[in-house]
Parts: sequence; structure tokens; C-alpha cells
Amino acid sequence: MSDSPLPPGAVPVAAGLTFPKEERDDILEMQKAVYSFTVPIIVDCEDAGEIEVGTGVVIEIGSRTLVASAAHVLHRKPHVIFGPNPPFYFPCKPTAFLRREFLDPPDVGFLEVQKDSHHATCYFESLTDSPPPENTLTMIVGHPIHAPGSLADKKWQTGRQLGLVRASHIGAVRRVEEHRYVYDYPEDLLNVDSDTGLMTESKSYKTPKGFSGGGLWAKRALSVITGVIYSGSRLRLYGLDYEWSREKREAYCVPIRYWVRLVYDHYPDLREVIEQQFPKIGEVRL
Repeated sequence: MSDSPLPPGAVPVAAGLTFPKEERDDILEMQKAVYSFTVPIIVDCEDAGEIEVGTGVVIEIGSRTLVASAAHVLHRKPHVIFGPNPPFYFPCKPTAFLRREFLDPPDVGFLEVQKDSHHATCYFESLTDSPPPENTLTMIVGHPIHAPGSLADKKWQTGRQLGLVRASHIGAVRRVEEHRYVYDYPEDLLNVDSDTGLMTESKSYKTPKGFSGGGLWAKRALSVITGVIYSGSRLRLYGLDYEWSREKREAYCVPIRYWVRLVYDHYPDLREVIEQQFPKIGEVRL
């Protein structure tokens, strides 16, 4: 179900215990919704060398459908893999888009694509300018290439179907800074069995490559969308993963307000909608 970082020395103590069912069900509900909005992105589909993979979040704002990601994932010839669990074959063609914008720093970007390109979209209402709450489980979702069954786990050749694995890195924010949210990416983790809740010792992936551009998510207590019964309406998208430090074993996420400001600057017709959700968006400096 998930890999969760704990403070040093805590993993052996917790291993063998059972993760509470109510909390486990809550995470599974969140994963189901978040995974439906999340897409793998081949960074440069015409590069004959090593395949680089990133992640995107499909977001609906007004009448537009945007794929949010990190700038370094989108700036070359990206191929977005739309649809629920679609097969992926290489080589592939760049994704056709209506518009592309990116900015680095702060390493944010988007593709505008045709409406209904993907089977599910994240409501703009789910994006928030608030920082991730302390002592609350949040998840970073991506497509780690070093996960079992993914790209680095098997040899590939031109024209062959390749494996991509969607996964969550679950934990609490270590610290909130003005321009980024900092998370631990330790070597020792706890793996939680989705059926039994049994926690076992685990190791993190060799690197978090493949998480870049993926969303940083948590839940709020109640939906503010009147009359809508939909698990995704309780979600909040706090930021986008963009970098990690091998030396410090940390992962970094850019606050989603910087991505929203990029959209705000390029779509005058969306500004009224954006200002309702982000009333101080004009004060954000890119």
C-alpha cells in the first residue's frame, strides 16, 4: 500500500505492529482518487538513450484541462500516458498540446491538452495555498523507476512494452520553508500491507527518480462542494515534487501557489476563478 518514513530507530520498533484499519482505509481511499488524476510522463520520447520518467497531475480549471508537472519534466519532448493503467511502448511520439508554459526556477510547468484527454481530472477547488499540516500523513505520488517491475528493474528494447509503477511516499512534512516543503527520504521505511495492515521493515527505492512533478496530497475533514458526493472533493493538493538530496536524504516540493501563479499569468480568462480560490495570488512572485 505505501512506504512510510519514521524517525531514526523507530522502524524496528514499529515493524510487526498493525496499522489501524480506519487510517488504512482512509489512505486507500485517497490513493484511489489521487492515482486517477496522476499520469506518467516520458521526459523526452525521442531520446534514444536512457528513458527518463516524470509525473503529472491532470487539473481542470474552468473550461481548460492542464497537466501540472515540474519544468524539467516538460521542457523537451514529453509524452504523457493518459488513461487508466494504459500500456506503454517505446518509441513513442510527443504528446500534442494546445499550449505549454514552464519556469525554472521555481521548476513548475504545464501542458494544456484537449478536454477529455484523461478519464479523471482534479478539481481546481482541491488546490490550496496553505502549507501541509504538521503531524498529518501526506503522500507524494509518482512513478519511481527503481520500483520492482518498473524501468530499472528489467531490460528494455525498442518496440517493447515497458513497465511503469505508480507508488506513494507517505510521511509528515519535516519543515515548511517559503519556497519549498521538505520531506525525509530515508533508507529505512515501513511497508504497510493494504489487506492486513501489517507493518514490515523495508528499504526505500534506490532513488526517487520518477516522482518529479508528482503531487503532494493530504485530506481535509469535509468537502466544501455542496451537493457533490465524491471522494476526491476532500483532497488537497499542496505542491509538486521537483528535487531530492542524496546527501541529506530529503525530498523537496514546490508550493502549488507558484504553479497557480504561472497559470494566472498566462490565462486572463481564468483569473477570476483563480482569485476566488487564491485571493493573494497577485502577491506571489515567480
